[in-house]
Amino acid sequence: MKDYKKTIIISTLVTLLPILLGIILWEKLPDSIATHWGADGQANGWSNKAFAVFGLPCILAVTHLFSVCITLNDPKRKNIHKKPLTLTFWIMPIVSLVTSGFTYAAALGSDMDISLIISILVGVLFIILGNYMPKLQQNYTVGIKLPWTLNSTENWNRTHRLGGKLFIAGGVLIAVSGFLRSSDRKSAQPNAGFRKRGERGSLSAKQNLFPAGKLLMSSCRKKVTTRRRSSTFVPPSKSCICRDALRFEQTQKNRSAFSKTFQSVCEGV
Repeated sequence: MKDYKKTIIISTLVTLLPILLGIILWEKLPDSIATHWGADGQANGWSNKAFAVFGLPCILAVTHLFSVCITLNDPKRKNIHKKPLTLTFWIMPIVSLVTSGFTYAAALGSDMDISLIISILVGVLFIILGNYMPKLQQNYTVGIKLPWTLNSTENWNRTHRLGGKLFIAGGVLIAVSGFLRSSDRKSAQPNAGFRKRGERGSLSAKQNLFPAGKLLMSSCRKKVTTRRRSSTFVPPSKSCICRDALRFEQTQKNRSAFSKTFQSVCEGV
């Protein structure tokens, strides 16, 4: 523990670094911030601003210290390769910076494909882990820890050689699947609009319009603009005045005829 004291302190401070950035951006951040996204890249979980700025980095910092302490107190710590041990120290700080960066960017109105970025990062992480797995020796913290792998060195080595290949293949598939999902979403929503700041994953009104509807709206706007521009007074023609006068006269005749008929009926009664 004492040999890694400096590394522990620095990595923990890096994990808590998003708190400083959140304080700087405090006035610009909305009261409700998206903190969870689904596989489709749409936000489906929200938290208040205080939890997003202070709570998430603190939780990741506690998780970081717990995993580091467990790893350094492993009875077979000397069997853990140096590079996987370094990965144990820095995986949580990187996760804290990336997740908080995405959270702040989405809260400030940035339109990004979070599902694609997360798929790429998780795929790269699996590839790195798969690369180091065959180099691991028997220990109780890092690796595939099963009763038969811990009891047999040969079983441990074979299991981790196969596990390394599977991790690399899985990382490639995860990254490729992220690209495929992203292309499917773009093809399904070619006219997707930007989200407004503070909206909980809701789409703007323009995003639900088809090209024909947009064209119709633009033509209507042009007509209204043209009418507004040509709103000068034009005196009516003589034909219009005569036609209106005849209609008014006919209406008056119909009313007088109706009143006479009604009066005669009443007198007869």
